[in-house]
Amino acid sequence: MNQRLRCALATLTTWALLGLPAQAQSRKLGPETAKSIQEAKLDPAFQTTKLNRIAVLPFANTQQHREAAAIISRNLVSQLSQLHPEYQFISPDEMINFISKSQLDDPYNIFLGDYLSSGTARQDFLRILHDQLQIDAVFVGQITAWGTETQQKRFLGTPIKTKVHVVGLEMSLYRTTDGRRIWYGKDLIAAQNADKLQQAAETIGQVFARFFGRLPY
Repeated sequence: MNQRLRCALATLTTWALLGLPAQAQSRKLGPETAKSIQEAKLDPAFQTTKLNRIAVLPFANTQQHREAAAIISRNLVSQLSQLHPEYQFISPDEMINFISKSQLDDPYNIFLGDYLSSGTARQDFLRILHDQLQIDAVFVGQITAWGTETQQKRFLGTPIKTKVHVVGLEMSLYRTTDGRRIWYGKDLIAAQNADKLQQAAETIGQVFARFFGRLPY
């Protein structure tokens, strides 16, 4: 990744952190964790949208959470390909190579900036992907939590603060023809301790692959 793109992504990460909402309640890591998702929204247009090639873009705040991004991305793309063989998923590394070689750093950075600030997808960048790579939709998201955080809970009516080890993720699927968001999901998983964070990151990738294009049970 070239220096200009790296610096721009670092700036976008700061915007994302400033705009993060209050923490949601996390789900505990366990044998059944991958079988549900905290929240998912499905647009009826998903069912009628032609989807052959789907680009999985790097997480918008990868520079802030390199370890988590590497673990989640690797597992997510692998699981998506296994669970949804009817689609061809283009990996984040392939997309970054295309963006750099095609000198699309600026349009890409503007696209990420709009996504982080407003949750919308710029049509001009999506049109480029559609025309040059025959991409039908893009899967983009951000890591909302990684590491040790403090959460407030109530015990016998008294608020108490506890430290938890969490990984959080939210992702959206936008179709390239008009920028419409046709699927959205978010989740927050708490590991038993710091040593289990990698397992939680792998699990959250499984969750998003399992519920891609679906609603919670």
